Amino acid sequence: MLVQMGVSPIEIAKRLGHGKVTTTIETYCHQSRDAQEKIADRLGKVDRGEEDGV
Repeated sequence: MLVQMGVSPIEIAKRLGHGKVTTTIETYCHQSRDAQEKIADRLGKVDRGEEDGV
C-alpha cells in the first residue's frame, strides 16, 4: 500500500525495520503494469511542459 501511495523504499524500510533497503525493494517494490503506465504518462507531461517533474 505504501509503495502505491508513492512512499520511498527507504522510508518503507525504516517503517518495517528492514536493515537493508534492498530487502524492501526486492519484497515489495516490483512494478505493476499500471505503475509503469503512470510513470510513462507523467514523463510525457514533463516532456510536453505540462508538469515541472518535481
